[in-house]
Amino acid sequence: MVCEVLVVDDSAVMRKLIALTLSRTEYKPTFAVNGDEALKILEWFSPAIVLLDVRMPVMDGFELCRIIRKKQYDMRVIFLTSLDNDIDYNHGLEVGGDVYLIKPFSPAKLVAAIDEQYELWQSNKDISEMISPQVLQKIAHNMSDLANDSSSVD
Repeated sequence: MVCEVLVVDDSAVMRKLIALTLSRTEYKPTFAVNGDEALKILEWFSPAIVLLDVRMPVMDGFELCRIIRKKQYDMRVIFLTSLDNDIDYNHGLEVGGDVYLIKPFSPAKLVAAIDEQYELWQSNKDISEMISPQVLQKIAHNMSDLANDSSSVD
């Protein structure tokens, strides 16, 4: 199993460290240097996980995350940032981030966060695949029948 990961960070050093860390795992990274470039990549690429720096030129990570959630892309977002305060932490979660890791972090901590988020992404995907549109339509029809039956009892 290979899990696609989009890494969005303007630091070449950080991108290299993440590439090295992920090279020892089943995670396959694709890289963008800012939010604008990431959005262009997301037009044709659908990763399970996005690793997202906050402070970047062109478009910051908070704005990119807000757009990802608005477009309802099916992916987990992990912020990687040096912004170590409650206001930014809370803002990251408010705009739709799933995890907020403070730099510097260990490779093991990064992989553990990705593992956890991939497991959550996979379980959500499995559930959504189990419920087909036909099943949802049948459930809605049955709920309608139940509502009609209960109104005729009165």
